[in-house]
Parts: sequence; C-alpha cells; structure tokens
Amino acid sequence: PQWVDAVWQLTQIYPHSFEFNELLLIALLEELYACRFGTFLFNSVKERQTNRTHESTTSFWRFVLENRHLFLNPTYRKTK
Repeated sequence: PQWVDAVWQLTQIYPHSFEFNELLLIALLEELYACRFGTFLFNSVKERQTNRTHESTTSFWRFVLENRHLFLNPTYRKTK
C-alpha cells in the first residue's frame, strides 16, 4: 500500500507523465485483498508455480490489458 501511495503522489505531481490513471492503482489495491487473481496469491512466483495457480486463476495483468481503455490516462504525453 505504501508503494501505491507513493506512485499516486507522483501521478499528482506529474499528471502527464503516466500512461495509466488512478483507477489502475485503485484496482490494484482492491484486487490485492480480494484474491480473485493468482497474481497476488502466495509469496513468490515459485510458490505460484508449485501450487499451479495459473490453472485455476487468471493474472491481474491480463485483466488490465483486456480492459486497458479503463486504465488509460487521457492527459498522458509520451516523451521522446
């Protein structure tokens, strides 16, 4: 949670510098505790592989990519 807050603070200071919006950070925190995605289960990739979470859950990042339009920052300015 502290990392998410730090990133949110940076998005407030530099609103045009991030491709994602605050909805991504909110979703990240919500899903961290909801345990709907295998991404947040167990303590490591090795534990997730050992417990085969990929067989019974989906990745949070797949969800994000499939719903990318929800998480895009309309004020984002790509730098060279």
